[in-house]
Amino acid sequence: MREIVLSFNDLQRNGVDDVQRDVADVCLILEGCYPFVFGGVSSWSHSLIKSLPETTFHIISIQPGGVELKSRYDPLPNITGYTTVVLAGEKRLPKATFRGDKRPAELLRKSLFDASKEDFDHLVELLSPNGRKSAASERDYWNLTRDMYTSLAPATSFQQFFWVWHTLLNSVAEVLSCEAPHARVYHAISTGYAGLLGAAAQKRTGRPLLLTEHGIYTNERTVELMAASALHDSFENDPYLSDPRGDARDVWVRAFECMGILCYERSDRIISLSCSGRTAQIRLGAPAEKTQVIANGIDLHRFKRIELKPPDDRQIVAFIGRVVAIKDVETFIRAMDIVLKSDPDVSGWIVGPEDEEPHYAEKCRQLVSSLGIGDRLKFLGMRDVVQIIGQVDMVVLTSLSEAQPLTLLEAGAAGLPCVASDVGSCREILHGDEGDPPGGYVTELMSPTETATAIRKLLADPAEARAMGATLQARICANYGLHMMREAYSGLYRAHASASTAQDPSEA
Repeated sequence: MREIVLSFNDLQRNGVDDVQRDVADVCLILEGCYPFVFGGVSSWSHSLIKSLPETTFHIISIQPGGVELKSRYDPLPNITGYTTVVLAGEKRLPKATFRGDKRPAELLRKSLFDASKEDFDHLVELLSPNGRKSAASERDYWNLTRDMYTSLAPATSFQQFFWVWHTLLNSVAEVLSCEAPHARVYHAISTGYAGLLGAAAQKRTGRPLLLTEHGIYTNERTVELMAASALHDSFENDPYLSDPRGDARDVWVRAFECMGILCYERSDRIISLSCSGRTAQIRLGAPAEKTQVIANGIDLHRFKRIELKPPDDRQIVAFIGRVVAIKDVETFIRAMDIVLKSDPDVSGWIVGPEDEEPHYAEKCRQLVSSLGIGDRLKFLGMRDVVQIIGQVDMVVLTSLSEAQPLTLLEAGAAGLPCVASDVGSCREILHGDEGDPPGGYVTELMSPTETATAIRKLLADPAEARAMGATLQARICANYGLHMMREAYSGLYRAHASASTAQDPSEA
């Protein structure tokens, strides 16, 4: 594990230091995003911290190997320090030792695949950062891997299982071996590895744990795993076809499901961004009495003051978001192919970073080239979203999974109509309650034809499109202000910091 602790000043110098300021009010635990990656969750995190200047934060950022550890955000003065845990995925035995435990396979299976709270607590103690650091022997590790293969996925190839299990065990061991800094409240911004680290910190310190889920982590990882061709097994004529034990993908999915359950059990409050998100959490095992909804909030004034372009012959359709598979940019491209070939006065922009999944971004560029629309559908990279919104006629989102996308809130607050796939709270944002006038169109997933039809409707009637934009603007201003989100989280932090019965770490 590479664990890097940076102080506020050190981050600006890109240096490494063990110095921290006083105990933070909140330890914010994130995976794969802030402060090293642009995106909705990163923007939300930065906005939350900035909106609460009286609250101090320590950031734990869990990152995959190969990510450039360069902050994409200016450090904020109320951030006391940064800890980065890098899941390098190196081909080596895990650091953690299981020599002192007589049943490592059973312990791991019950905690990571049966969501046993007692066995997870044992695992947390076993991997304590203050515990033994010697590595398991090669024989012990081989026996453990063989036992887990027999238990979990005998129908898949052993070679494939070995690397899935090896990566999973390494990642879990590294996360649980991380020594979380002292804080009055721990706040995980997803389940998965971030939630697992938060659950371990809660167990070790007794301090409260809050969980906020934007997209439902388990669902999003499942979508990605189902699309991972390298993990597809063929079960034709397989003697294990009727065996309930699954393949390598099932191992990952079940592990992430159980990580979610363990985090839910340890959390004092479980927050979603919408009623649909809360329903999904409860379905996945969250105790209903712990759950609540806090909607995303944006700086309404910043977007309301944008001067929109007048309706004219130069109509521009924009996709604003990361160019990654979960955003299904390919569907947007194919929809625009339909639109562009029927209307010569329309052009399209794809606005967002391309460095998170460069292979997917290149695939999208090749698709645009093969369709012959590269002269009218442009990749603009990272741009100031305020300037982009002021230059386009609508915003389109074709994601396979979302929670409460900031793109829709920001475009809607400016008065732009939107088209979005029917995921997360997109329908709630664009259509409101039953009987409310719409602020745009909601489409089925992975449907270029339906997406193109919705785009063409808005382009064909600019007056109606602007009326939808005005409707959406009123809805956003009434329900999604930053001040609402700030007050909700400020209240949660105060209540849980004072309600904890654990000894204040600053007094230890």
